[in-house]
Amino acid sequence: SLSVFKCEHLTDASMEAIAHHCSSLKSLSGRSSNLTDASIKGIAENCPFLTLLDVGDCPFITDVSICAIARHCPSITSLDVGDCVMISDAAIKAITRRCRHLADLNVARCLRITDAAIITAPCPSLSFLSVCGCVKLTDNSIENIASHCPSLIWLGISQCRNITDASIKAIAASHPGLAVHV
Repeated sequence: SLSVFKCEHLTDASMEAIAHHCSSLKSLSGRSSNLTDASIKGIAENCPFLTLLDVGDCPFITDVSICAIARHCPSITSLDVGDCVMISDAAIKAITRRCRHLADLNVARCLRITDAAIITAPCPSLSFLSVCGCVKLTDNSIENIASHCPSLIWLGISQCRNITDASIKAIAASHPGLAVHV
């Protein structure tokens, strides 16, 4: 495990050295740091056993990084890209289609994400999902989540102004015991 939480002066060269010398890395927390696509691509390409990646609130992370994680780290179980404003549908589609063991996904306040991205492939292991503040999401997303995520136990939807009571009632009926954060 490696945490570079709030390491604002960490360079791509440092992360590439870590990637090349720590190929068995399983967990990387880079929350609120200045990590870039080059850093995360290097980790993805050299650390295939990665199961947890937290790059929440990293302003330079884009779909390029997350698509590389989806391609090279199929065992990822936890991904946090909350507050990564450059993340869009392409990254989330890649992760949900290729990472079959994904259990925790945080895309809170990723403002580019639309209904097209949210759980378009079965995610049998997904138990925690936060889409809080994803203002482009509608009831269609909740319907997809309900039909593709049988293991879901927690769903965060606060500040999703286009999600209505109808879809919340429907997912609650299909997922007894589901905790919904509104």
